[in-house]
Amino acid sequence: MKRLKTSYKIDNKRYVFPCNAHTFKGKNEVLINKGVNLLDNTNFNKFGYKVVNFKNFFSHSSLKNYISSYIKKIIEKELNFKIRKFDLKNYHKYVDQKTHFKILKKLSKGIKFSNLFSRSKIEMFMSHILSKNV
Repeated sequence: MKRLKTSYKIDNKRYVFPCNAHTFKGKNEVLINKGVNLLDNTNFNKFGYKVVNFKNFFSHSSLKNYISSYIKKIIEKELNFKIRKFDLKNYHKYVDQKTHFKILKKLSKGIKFSNLFSRSKIEMFMSHILSKNV
């Protein structure tokens, strides 16, 4: 298996580290042809996406604070240390590479947003965007 590397940039400083992920090539198929395309008959089906304004449905600051708080709790649990003033911009001041990989593993399972956004609110938002009942 080929040794992969990944990188990211924070404040114009590049961080590079090995990635031990397994990669694979999927089948030559279009998955949307096997399911329901919610984009059918919408004004953004041609591109497959649309930039939408969600401020009337969701607060950007509450989403940002929720994600930041979620990551903070993971760091505190991993380090067994309470962080008084956490700023996500300073994430790498709190964790080393080993801890970072542990955190990534936990984040790869996803973040549970149901505490922040109810299913009905998300369905209402998507119904509004798609102009059809979801």
